[in-house]
Amino acid sequence: AISDCYASMECLGERGSDAGTWDLIASELAMAYLTLGVRRRQSLLKPLDSLNQNMGGHVSSGAAMRVAEPLEKAAQIYETLGDRHQLAATRYQSGTLWSRLWTKASEPKKARERLGL
Repeated sequence: AISDCYASMECLGERGSDAGTWDLIASELAMAYLTLGVRRRQSLLKPLDSLNQNMGGHVSSGAAMRVAEPLEKAAQIYETLGDRHQLAATRYQSGTLWSRLWTKASEPKKARERLGL
């Protein structure tokens, strides 16, 4: 979906050529990034939930950033589009990632350093 949206935008060339279509495609692109980030977050955190232990030390900053990057891309697109509701939803998903990682950490200070917070 992400590559198809980019290909569609490339066909248009720039927003000015057809702003309505461009914005629709950009919105779909943002939704694809948001969905990717949420799914990655679920995959990252599910093993931690099933163990029912403080296992945050097993999540690397690279793994966390792999989840955060598509969420940030979605947020940037929604901000550009002026879609405050979807921007808020995206920021909520991002906040959920960081708060869940923090609460799963056995040593919050070390988790903070590892996650770059």
